[in-house]
Amino acid sequence: MDKSSRHIMIDLETMGTSCISAIASIGAVAFTLDGETEALCHIGVDLQSCVNVGLELDASTVTWWLKQSKENQERLLALKTKTLKDALVALFDSFVLLDKVKTCVWSHGSNFDTVILENACKLVGVPVWWKYSNVRDTRTLFDVCNYKYVASGGHDALDDAMNQAEAVAKAYSQLTRR
Repeated sequence: MDKSSRHIMIDLETMGTSCISAIASIGAVAFTLDGETEALCHIGVDLQSCVNVGLELDASTVTWWLKQSKENQERLLALKTKTLKDALVALFDSFVLLDKVKTCVWSHGSNFDTVILENACKLVGVPVWWKYSNVRDTRTLFDVCNYKYVASGGHDALDDAMNQAEAVAKAYSQLTRR
């Protein structure tokens, strides 16, 4: 990995666990492998706009959200929402100064956040901003480094993205010290 490259950590809060889940919020953080972080965006997504294009709500996930702390629920509901298309455009607009070819896009798991975003983009006709070969996965890095990641916070997309970005920088520093 090029230590001087920019990296983006994306985290979603969704209303399901499948690759076509409705998106409730998006958090994105720019970071370097040296541990510098900068919040890029925290966007609430109108669930009806997700359902209207074919993304799905899963009853068990909705029930799970209803069982979360009042604080977690309120933080999610307090976000001003945009339609799915407008949210995706706003997300990608926050990347405008970054080089698409050199920027890595990360998520916590290889088959969730970025996959859901790519599917959502296809459904609303928004081109995916990142280059397919620049998608990265925290869980693989943590496993390779034997880094013990412990999630903190309360299911807030921006907080989760920030925590994951900081953990990637710590795991990477462990890897490079070997």
